[in-house]
Amino acid sequence: MSPGKGVIMADEQNKGFWLVHTAKYFPNLAGVIGDLFKDEKTIKEAAAFLCMSYTDANLRAVAKIIDYEQPIIYFTQRSASAPAQPFYDSNEIQKLVNGLHKYQPTATTSTDSIRTLTQPGTVKIFASAPVGYSSDIYSNYVVKILKKSLQVYTPGTTTTVLRRSCVGTLKVENVLGPITVKDTEIQIGQDSARWSVPKSDLDFVCLSNTGRTANDAKYGATVACVLSKEAAALFRKMITTKNLDACT
Repeated sequence: MSPGKGVIMADEQNKGFWLVHTAKYFPNLAGVIGDLFKDEKTIKEAAAFLCMSYTDANLRAVAKIIDYEQPIIYFTQRSASAPAQPFYDSNEIQKLVNGLHKYQPTATTSTDSIRTLTQPGTVKIFASAPVGYSSDIYSNYVVKILKKSLQVYTPGTTTTVLRRSCVGTLKVENVLGPITVKDTEIQIGQDSARWSVPKSDLDFVCLSNTGRTANDAKYGATVACVLSKEAAALFRKMITTKNLDACT
């Protein structure tokens, strides 16, 4: 089972989007836009949302990658407006919807060909299958593929979050919280977001459905990294000497 949350939607013009989020309660999109995040359940915790537009070919590639974490699909809908539905009926979408894939407990990553419709375009997606032992996707996989040290945000303390990984050249440091977004301080127990930034590279930011706790390591996970200096800068502002469990 995976804690992953998101929506894949495509239209009949060979394009669509993948929305990734960490909110426990998804807003009712049929409601008035101004009221989407006013419901009592949706305002209990801070959350992160990442929406990426793709061609349908790249959306199928995304579906193939995230299927690796064995997510539970709660709702699907096939358009009734056209008899032919090549996207919905594709092997990738059908395997995701019906849970037809059976994977070994390991991980996979997307190729560089998966790009969003607009710039900056480059997206790197990592996914791990559920395992029966503790396997941290960040220290065991992501930093090794990216070949970059990461600072990973997991709200918690040094006793509830996995120890920072400081051996070797590829390191994983913990951002524990609390963090400040604009002028609002978000306490450790009030945030469902999980994100990471490279320690020495200013170009990209990663959003995930999993952090670095022993419980997180038991489930399937996805980490989506997007090339964007502007977005990375926003997240870097949240890291301070007080909330960073850094390697010395």
